[in-house]
Amino acid sequence: MTTSPVRAATLVLILCAAVVAGRTQSALAGVPSTTYADVNGVCASHTPCYTKIQDALKAVGGPNDATVFVFPGTYNESVNLNGMASSSNQTFANLALRTVDAAGAPAPGTATIHGPSPISTTAQGFPRDVTIDGFILQPTQKSGIDIQVGGSITLSNATATNAPGNGFDLATAGNGSVTIEHSSSDGAHGPGADGFDVSSGGNVTITDATATNSTGGAESDGFDITSTYDVIVSGAVAADNQGRGMFVQQLSEDAQVAVSSSSFEDNHDSGLYIAAPSSAFAGGVTASGNMGWGIVAFLSGASGHFGAESVRADGNGQAGIFAQTPGDVVINNTHLEGNTNDGAHVMADGRVQINRVGVIGNGEGILLTPNSSGGRVASSTIEGSLLKDNGLGAELVDLSSTGLHEASGNVICGNSIAGLDLKADATLNAPGNWWGDASGPLHPNNPSATGDEAIDGANGGAGTIQFDPWITHADLQQQAGPAGPTGNLSTLSFAFRDNTGTYFLKDGPGDDLVPSPVSMSTDNGLLRAGGVTDTSVRSFIEDIHTNVTLIPGHSGDAAITLDGPCGLDGQITANIEPGLSWGDLNCDGTIGPADVLRGLRYTDGLSLDDIAGCGVDFAAYDLDCTGTLDGREPLLIALHVAELPPLSVRTGCPAVGS
Repeated sequence: MTTSPVRAATLVLILCAAVVAGRTQSALAGVPSTTYADVNGVCASHTPCYTKIQDALKAVGGPNDATVFVFPGTYNESVNLNGMASSSNQTFANLALRTVDAAGAPAPGTATIHGPSPISTTAQGFPRDVTIDGFILQPTQKSGIDIQVGGSITLSNATATNAPGNGFDLATAGNGSVTIEHSSSDGAHGPGADGFDVSSGGNVTITDATATNSTGGAESDGFDITSTYDVIVSGAVAADNQGRGMFVQQLSEDAQVAVSSSSFEDNHDSGLYIAAPSSAFAGGVTASGNMGWGIVAFLSGASGHFGAESVRADGNGQAGIFAQTPGDVVINNTHLEGNTNDGAHVMADGRVQINRVGVIGNGEGILLTPNSSGGRVASSTIEGSLLKDNGLGAELVDLSSTGLHEASGNVICGNSIAGLDLKADATLNAPGNWWGDASGPLHPNNPSATGDEAIDGANGGAGTIQFDPWITHADLQQQAGPAGPTGNLSTLSFAFRDNTGTYFLKDGPGDDLVPSPVSMSTDNGLLRAGGVTDTSVRSFIEDIHTNVTLIPGHSGDAAITLDGPCGLDGQITANIEPGLSWGDLNCDGTIGPADVLRGLRYTDGLSLDDIAGCGVDFAAYDLDCTGTLDGREPLLIALHVAELPPLSVRTGCPAVGS
């Protein structure tokens, strides 16, 4: 819900009240700045002690900061903050309501207020700062908290459940800020009810807040935020709301909206919706399964800039990301999969950069158009991305003919209509892409190709796509080895290049929010990549290489098979030479009498530290892998030294001399 004219007028009245309160600095003698409330009337022996929060509030006064400490229990009442200091002493102070445990120490969630309107202010509002910390709100007629203040609001560790209105309705006048942390609303209901309805004349900061199951029509949002200045959100969760997960309306051109480490899922409208004249940023955000867009950014200011980093927007009813701005758009390391319309729909007149984005299985992968009617996209870049199994991989409309436009180093494959569709009187530099086949993209200049189609002025689009040369294969770049059968390592490195070795896939393909689409497996031993050791591992391209470490199980050949997206496959064979590490207990590169001696000394009970040489651990001496050390280990070494056939040992344990 947006700020109404009635609320705006009320906020003006709050400012006036604040001025009057500032002129009244003569508190009644004896009015305390701290009071206590306890349903049992105990208050851990603190005084003055009241059984109702409202009575404790009436007894506390200013001008110093005032606090009401509330002990555990359920309070069946409605608390009006304007009752502070009684009607005969209107020396308002900054006010805090805080819950405590039975001993009086601060503790969230110990006190419940059950009543028609648990915490509220009068229509004139409270003229100073308000802090509310730790309460469970169970409203029966209105919002859990409904306050309008002339200062700032801090809401901490609060929970509102099944509110017949907004879970929290918070408004400040002037440049008063709103801070919300570690709080939640569930089940707010009624016409247009929101989990959090925030209207601030200053900044809004939200940390670790949750809004779920708000119902009451299409405008029942998890978070509805209107702010004059910055809106900074971290750790928000908005799910299963009948409207948007989070709606942010920011009013100042020199401010910003930043949303990070937050989740907006399964809302009946969009997940995250930002309307602002300034810049907006989403980082570490998940916006999936929403019926509308995953993330929307409408930026109206001339310098408006939208950025997305490490965003995942999957399975939304419209686009994963929709961004419209006169300025620039940068989308990095983002995953957009299974959205009904577009993975990303960008409308911008400035510079557009899309880097390491996974765009998979959408109606259309990327749609890029100008923001303004008759405008042009100044410049555009799509790099290191995976455009796979969409209708169109990317459709580029009305690009500036004088700007630089590039789409290189991408995997573009499996798109049912075309990989790239250029509809602009411009040149798109698109060399060094994998098009799903070594023959390259289908195009009138490459008519026998079987890769995704490239559409430009030659076949129904406009402009020119310069797609030659393209990526044709994967090959082995280097091998550090050879490696022995006892676990010596060999480093293998694949690169994906064109036939001339001029262009390579560089980083990616796609984002690292999901496993790499490039996997490698071996028939000899284990592979290690990305912190995983197994017979099959996945690894992204870094710089121009996909690196993997081979831990061979035996000497001889080791086939390493690479499986990339849409047929980007390859295989190499590494020759694994016999190694000497098992039994080479002094690490001199040979196995001889000195190693036999060390084996005998160790099996006789001498510690590793007391044996000269480089024996690193128990495994270096346990040559038959039985888990024990006995005379068999020196015998195995002696057999090898004598060049006798290797002694048969347990399956899976290398035999000395093999």
